[in-house]
Amino acid sequence: MITPEQLDQAILNMDICELDKKIMNISNPDEAKFWSTIYDRNLQLNQKEIINNKEFIR
Repeated sequence: MITPEQLDQAILNMDICELDKKIMNISNPDEAKFWSTIYDRNLQLNQKEIINNKEFIR
């Protein structure tokens, strides 16, 4: 079974450009919604890394 931390790490390692292309080429609305959610989570995790970086605060 995969842990939430492993899932977040896998999402964080996804290429955002490839996710964007994948979303644009999907005709099934449910699948597009799924990949859009993954895309949004990727952005959230990247934001979290930047905010937690000490250099961001300086």
